[in-house]
Amino acid sequence: MAQKMTMSARNLFGGLPRVVSPHLRKTDPDQYGQEHPIETPELISSSLSLLLVELANIRRSERQYLVEAEEKYPELAKSDEHRILFLRCEMFNVDLAALRLTKYWKQRIELFGDKAFAPLTVDDTLKDDISALELGFLTLLPGRDHGGRGLVYVEPCRLGNVGYDYMSMVKATWYVLHVALEAKSVQQKGVVFIVDNQNTDPKLHFDKKLIQMNAEAVRGILPVRVGGIHICHPSNLFARLAPLVKLLLGPRIGKRINVHSGSEDAILDTLSSRYGIRPEAVPAALGGFTTVNQHLWLEDRREVESAVEATFVKTVEEGTTEDATVEESNAEVETADEGTTEDAAVEETSVDAAVEETSVEVNTADEGTTDEPSVDEGTEKLEDGKTEEAAGEDGKTEEAADEK
Repeated sequence: MAQKMTMSARNLFGGLPRVVSPHLRKTDPDQYGQEHPIETPELISSSLSLLLVELANIRRSERQYLVEAEEKYPELAKSDEHRILFLRCEMFNVDLAALRLTKYWKQRIELFGDKAFAPLTVDDTLKDDISALELGFLTLLPGRDHGGRGLVYVEPCRLGNVGYDYMSMVKATWYVLHVALEAKSVQQKGVVFIVDNQNTDPKLHFDKKLIQMNAEAVRGILPVRVGGIHICHPSNLFARLAPLVKLLLGPRIGKRINVHSGSEDAILDTLSSRYGIRPEAVPAALGGFTTVNQHLWLEDRREVESAVEATFVKTVEEGTTEDATVEESNAEVETADEGTTEDAAVEETSVDAAVEETSVEVNTADEGTTDEPSVDEGTEKLEDGKTEEAAGEDGKTEEAADEK
């Protein structure tokens, strides 16, 4: 039996290679220094197979939350569409994807409890966290950069003196990023955060705990790649805090922080020319052309989620109707078969009776024929009579001879 090892122990010594498909090929580094897998059917199929093997090699105690999810929410947790999110996030490094997948379900269940085993929706899963969503600290913008990355707008000034629940804020972050992941290009390329530091007072709006909790929710857990973080219009104090922010975010994300100062036109030009974020996709508050309205965005999400739920219910009902129709058809076929069998039995009985009756008639006819003398028998009697007559004549002759 193959020895199971923890995912952390797997790369403890640094000499163990990554688990990857032989079909893995990557692009050249882009403007963020990131490479991207060139997806082919062979890469996806082989990587999914390797992922199942890798997950099976993890101790059950370390994947107990994933096991629970596969039992209670198999339509998501056991689907290829779900698993491939983690492969794409880890650039098809299968062992890292397996580790992220197990950690994801651990935190999802810890955050949402029993609601973790249902789609993340505004009016159901997050109905108790609406205030955190409406706060608008994180907003998913409608546009994307030229590579297909999602754009998430961050406004620290919205925190201010407003009270908020930290866990609700983390749930809101989870929700926004899950909506972003509905786009395939975002699954493949990740997201870019655009931080608007205008009207921001670091003493009031710099929440170290919130930054750290959100970073931990993303780093190594959510299946989303962070392409870059653009901090626009930083204050002098925030510029001095930038090293601390990078430290809190970790080296992998921290190195992708880009600070932009100067006029709106200068920032827009840098975002567009160097990073492929066109002015049409930039919020109006930063000089772009996108209007940000968190309330309208949430209303749009409600409509989308209601339509998805209605489609799901309709599909289930149609499936139930089809099953009932099939059962009814099968019952009719069975009834028809039974009727045919009965008809065949009746016909068979009628035939047998007719044959039997015919046999009786034939037997009766044979008996009647036997009572009548046959032609041969009559002929024999006739011949016997002639012989007797001849014998009588001979007797008369002999008498005449005696008289003479």
